[in-house]
Parts: sequence; structure tokens; C-alpha cells
Amino acid sequence: MTWSRRLLGLLTLAAGAAVCLLALVAGLARASAAADWPGAPLPDDAESFRIGPRMTVDGTPMQLQGFQSPQRPEALVSWFRAQLPPPLLENTVNGKLVLGHPQGNYFITIQLAASGQGTRGVVAVSDLRGAMIQRAAGDAAADKLLAGFPAGTQVVGAMNATEQARSATFVALVNRYSEEVNRERLVELLQADGLRLERAAQADPASEAQLPSGVTVGSTLFFRGDGKEATAVITRGADNQVTVVLNTVTHMEQFQ
Repeated sequence: MTWSRRLLGLLTLAAGAAVCLLALVAGLARASAAADWPGAPLPDDAESFRIGPRMTVDGTPMQLQGFQSPQRPEALVSWFRAQLPPPLLENTVNGKLVLGHPQGNYFITIQLAASGQGTRGVVAVSDLRGAMIQRAAGDAAADKLLAGFPAGTQVVGAMNATEQARSATFVALVNRYSEEVNRERLVELLQADGLRLERAAQADPASEAQLPSGVTVGSTLFFRGDGKEATAVITRGADNQVTVVLNTVTHMEQFQ
């Protein structure tokens, strides 16, 4: 598989995940807003809408735009072929048509999925040069986080974004230690960062019944500090790995 196809798959998965998350540092948002980001042309019959703030997914700055068109995905592929200059990469990921187009320091991904009689689409624009600049900072942040967890822990996903005066970071880690060990390490790590554990909750039987076979939720932890809060979910999967998903929200008003 070529680098371009690997990138196309990564950006497609990132676009799907990004819809669920909020916002990163207001200063970064203002700085990135000054950049002249490219976009993708849309058919006249397409109705576009914004999807969340500009964000960073696995170290790659990205912005998303959604659209709805009465045309079928196959017709839209032909339209985009005529509108976008080569090279135009084409792939199918999870049953969805995906187009990829490099443009200068950016990479544009267009995901098309059938919706009723028409098409629902997502345009993701990724800043590749920005990704190179932010990689070192992202690696340092991951190393700091991993230093608080047992040896062998891995970061399997990371995202951050900013909107107005709120910033959010999302990190997913996996290891094969017990839920209790992960809980203890997480509480110590966040306490050192000014976040105190307020309460913990277990999933109710109805919620656990909806989880995939073999997956159990150990606990959901809620933290709060000055101008920030965090939620962590600890889950053991069917493969006996424990996943820790940490979402931290910082309110930037106090720094403005």
C-alpha cells in the first residue's frame, strides 16, 4: 500500500471521529485562522454545513465541512473528476467512496456515502506542513502522558481542537494491566496536573448490555480543576486489553 493510500485511509477515519469532539487552545485557533486554507468545489445543488472547529488529529491540523446533495455518489464522483485537477486518488473505505487530492501543502479528502436518494459528504482538508511542525510537540506530549502509565502502554489515538474559549484534547491508550492499576496511575497523573477526582460511576446493566460481546466498562471517572475538567472511561475488551479514553476540556477565559 502506497503512502498516499495509507494517508487517504487515515484521513477518512479521522474525519468520522472528528464529528464527535469539541475544541483546543484559543491562541492556536487565532493563529491558524490567518492561514489561507484551500477547499473543494461543491455542486450547485449541494447544501453545505460546518462540522466542528478546526482541530488536530494525530498531529495533523484539519478542518471539516459536510454537505448533502440530491445526486447519487457515483454521479458526484464523475463531477469531482471533472472539477479537480490530477492527481486524484480514489478508494473505497468501509463501503464509502473516498477521493483524495493533494494541493500544495494540503491534502483534501472527500468522503461520499449514500443517504436516501442522494449523498451525504464530508470534505476534510489537512495541513501536511503543519503536521510536520507539530509532530515534535505531539511526541513530547505523548511521552509525558505515557511516563505516568505502566511500561508497554501505547497511545492509539489522539485529537485536539479549539473553538472560541474552549479547548479539548482526546487521547486513547491501551495496555494489558488491570483496570485498577490504570485507574490509580490516571488519578495520580491528573492530580499532578491540577485535576482532582470528583466521582466515579459504573455503567448500568442496560448500558453494558449494548456493548460488543466480551467488552466491559470498568468505570467512568470525572475530574475537575481550576478552569478545566476531564472525563476518563476505562474499558476491557474481548482481547483482554484495557483501553483508557481521556477527554480533557480547558476553559481559556482565565488566560485571556
